[in-house]
Amino acid sequence: MSRINFYLRPGVAEERDAREIATAFAEIIRDEDYRAASTSQAAAESGVVDHLLFGRNEPALHHYHNTFREALGHEPLPLLDSAT
Repeated sequence: MSRINFYLRPGVAEERDAREIATAFAEIIRDEDYRAASTSQAAAESGVVDHLLFGRNEPALHHYHNTFREALGHEPLPLLDSAT
């Protein structure tokens, strides 16, 4: 089970039905994000993938990963320049 919270700018709920927005995002999370995460985990556990690259639009993944690195006494991973 997941608990999902949505934060809307003031006035957005008056412009569009907030329930409709929440339902649409929840369906995307359920139908796309969880499926992608499941297949990504299977690929990671297979041993075939030797590295992962988190995109710049995934700040939560960067934070999560580096939190564990810090807890293990490791330096945070460097950000790659877009030209790299």
